[in-house]
Amino acid sequence: MSHRRPSARPLLAVLVALGLLVLPPADTSAQAAPLAFSCMPASGLMGLNTPEGVLAGKVVLPQGVTVSIGTTGDVNWSQPQLDTESARLFYSLKWLDPLTREAARGRSTIHLERAQAIARDFARDNPPGRGSRPLDVWNPMYSGQRATVYSCLDSLGDDPAIRTALAAHGSWLADPVNDPGNWNQAIDPALGLLGAGCRLDRAEWRRQAGDRLGRLIAVNIDHQGAINEQAPGYGGFIYDRWGIVADKLTECGQPVPSAIAARRPLLLDFVAWATGPDGRFVQIGDTYHEPPRVVAGSPTAYVTSAGREGRAPSGTHKVYDAGYVFGRDTWKPFATGMHYSLRFGPGMDFHGHEDHQSVTLAASGRPVLVDSGHVGYTDRAKRDHLRSPEAHNVLVARGETLRRRQPTQLVRSRGGSTWQFFEVHDRIWGGHDRTRGMLADTSLQALLIQDRAARGSTGWFDQLWHLPRGSQVRVEGRGRAVARHPSGALETHVLQIPLPGQTLPAGSTDVITGRTDPMLGWLAPSVGAWHAAPVVRTSRSGTSTRMVTAVVPVPTGTAVSASVTAVGSHLQVTLTAGGTVRRYGLGNDGNMWLIESAVAQPQLQPTTVPDERTTVSLDAACPPGTFAPATFTDLGRTPFAADIACAVDWGVINGISAREFAPTRTVTRAQLASMLDRLVTASGHPRTAATTKRFTDVPAGNVHAEAIGRMAAAGIVAGRTDGSFDPAGAVTRGQLATMLTRLHEQVWNGALPATTARLPDVPVGSAHARGAGAMAHLEVMPVIRSSQGDFVPGAAVTRAQLTSHLMMLADHGIRHADARRP
Repeated sequence: MSHRRPSARPLLAVLVALGLLVLPPADTSAQAAPLAFSCMPASGLMGLNTPEGVLAGKVVLPQGVTVSIGTTGDVNWSQPQLDTESARLFYSLKWLDPLTREAARGRSTIHLERAQAIARDFARDNPPGRGSRPLDVWNPMYSGQRATVYSCLDSLGDDPAIRTALAAHGSWLADPVNDPGNWNQAIDPALGLLGAGCRLDRAEWRRQAGDRLGRLIAVNIDHQGAINEQAPGYGGFIYDRWGIVADKLTECGQPVPSAIAARRPLLLDFVAWATGPDGRFVQIGDTYHEPPRVVAGSPTAYVTSAGREGRAPSGTHKVYDAGYVFGRDTWKPFATGMHYSLRFGPGMDFHGHEDHQSVTLAASGRPVLVDSGHVGYTDRAKRDHLRSPEAHNVLVARGETLRRRQPTQLVRSRGGSTWQFFEVHDRIWGGHDRTRGMLADTSLQALLIQDRAARGSTGWFDQLWHLPRGSQVRVEGRGRAVARHPSGALETHVLQIPLPGQTLPAGSTDVITGRTDPMLGWLAPSVGAWHAAPVVRTSRSGTSTRMVTAVVPVPTGTAVSASVTAVGSHLQVTLTAGGTVRRYGLGNDGNMWLIESAVAQPQLQPTTVPDERTTVSLDAACPPGTFAPATFTDLGRTPFAADIACAVDWGVINGISAREFAPTRTVTRAQLASMLDRLVTASGHPRTAATTKRFTDVPAGNVHAEAIGRMAAAGIVAGRTDGSFDPAGAVTRGQLATMLTRLHEQVWNGALPATTARLPDVPVGSAHARGAGAMAHLEVMPVIRSSQGDFVPGAAVTRAQLTSHLMMLADHGIRHADARRP
């Protein structure tokens, strides 16, 4: 139905006289026909409301909020029961979309007449900058949306009051004071101004809107496709808005910035990088744990279909200048892979959190380190917590002053085919340095984290590790927490790795779930959702710290261990997960790198034998009063305490730290070679020149390489037939007996007894029969009484047992003049 448009100038003159409207220069053409600006695409409120419902006086807002508006068009706009977010959505008038859609179809006049009546009533009751709730009514973003509703109504029929209200909105939006700046909330005000300029043929408004949009696209989506919202979850919304911007500029005959067409596709890559193997966003900033919007044939289709549709981005890691590191082990298969992230960049802004230096991790397709999430915008206490550093996987300086909105720099990065290292730095805690190095091992699907930080006075440094809801966590000792994933398929080991000279304090690893004051241990996967979830806290005390922690997800029941040794000017961290061994270098400057990897050979017998010691003394090797008692705190009731003290005095072995010896830890073949090498030197014999032969799995930089070479040259140790040495393999009692026998004969030139022990479980002629028989006969390695006198050649040897066997051999050698004390 067509309507004749009467003149609106009397009412416009009144508004100008009242100071409520500033009119732009009048168009000088004889008859200014409005440029096209059709109704906007359906908004999210369209799906919540029906034409019948709105006509019946009921408006539905998100989270089930309803508002009664009556059926006459005279609406109570105050609505004091609405929170800020709901009120602003209500004042956007976007819930009129169902009526304008029906009006556009031309089926009846009732839908347009009711929408016009409501819009006229709003303009009457809420003049620019005023109204019952002016801060919510005249919020720029929602005012821009409302202006497009008035443009839509103007395109559907002539109504002078509608055009007057549209002019009032255009004037208000044109004021630079009401421009929100360079983020997504500036798009709708510019669109609203563009609509007013097109419908009312105001060239200056059109130009002003075009200028704002051209400025905004340059920062809202950067040259790499990253958005400046600091929340990847806004990616789909921003992609859609800029598509609408291009359409509306074209519709109004305005130039379209070339950056829109160039950068929107890059944004889809960014969204895909920010999506985990579960097909949902990793929660960074104000992002919900939900799938991204799908654009057919794009990377968003790939990540939401587990790789069945669309295309995958190229590469396996991506650094965005906006402050994101994303990586994965592979894009195909997608749903069972690894994904990791690291945050840095400009200080918190817009939809961002104080999450700089935070990491997330998914392994075998499942999230294992998560962000605390986003609960929405209405609950201030929860939102404040979720935006704080404590809601993220970061290092915090407990009790130190937080310097908010500080930038974090990406200092350096390096990597190889199966690993990537990144280092970031800032000064958010009291202005003191905080540096995090993250090494992502895509082969092991694990993270190695090194934090270095300082504070103004002595206090606690806490590494926080947020785990999925439903994880079952157990703390093992001071340095390990094991979290079983809710699926039951994975266990994530969080291992503190004390460096040489460091001692883990009591309570250095604990778990916090659902604490309310102060808040810690909560997850918010979606709007309004709030769940208690465990946080592993690994802590150190002091004015500075250097903390190395491994986060290792493995199939449930898989053994995981870590150790550290000094290698020249750097440290070597060895991680063993089941049969996989990975070694990493740690430089004194914080640098980190992968040294090597190896597959551990299966042990003949995974268990160890009980600690049993004979009454044979070590008086020759360590006469009473010539060495200090062992002071390690973890020896318990081991019968080998004196043997350990003797071995330490000889320099054959050391503790894993100043206070811990790890007596029950098994010994690797590489470690044994180094200890035998030290025993040879300590017993007064010259070192053998290292063999020129190199084992395939012992690189020159290995901390044990020289010792392995010397022991191989002396004929004490040997490799395997394939040219490898198996340095990470566990030493068995049979192997040790053979090596000790060779050392006794070939280095000390000692004579073995003609008669050796006959052992029921070591067949005559077997590989270790001679060595086991000799060592058992000399009581250097006695039979195991609790195993019916068996030798148990396949049992692994512990560190405590090894020290006893080495010092028993040394004592025997001294008594027979084959060796001497150091």
